[in-house]
Amino acid sequence: ELDGMRPGMRVELELVTGARAITGKIRRVGRDAVADFSTNPLAANLGGPIPIRASANGRTRPRSPLYEVDVELDRDDLPLGATGVVRVELDSAPLLVQTWRRLTEALRRETLL
Repeated sequence: ELDGMRPGMRVELELVTGARAITGKIRRVGRDAVADFSTNPLAANLGGPIPIRASANGRTRPRSPLYEVDVELDRDDLPLGATGVVRVELDSAPLLVQTWRRLTEALRRETLL
């Protein structure tokens, strides 16, 4: 489980093209943050929307921790190469838990810098 995301949770993929949203469910959440982003077309230096930075070993990394999530879509007619925004509805959590999540996320970012 990563910040409340876990297998079985419902997601909605809103395509950039404006087509009808596609729903699905999470199958797997990656355990470790993506370590090398140098050839990923979503990286800002390759024209994508994700801000990146160079790490000490010369590899390109996302500026914020980024985790791979496998999603099983309810439809199989997603156009090849389609991009969009995925929305995940997390379970509600007490204010203290929400604050703890934000704090640990900020600390993770500082550790990666």
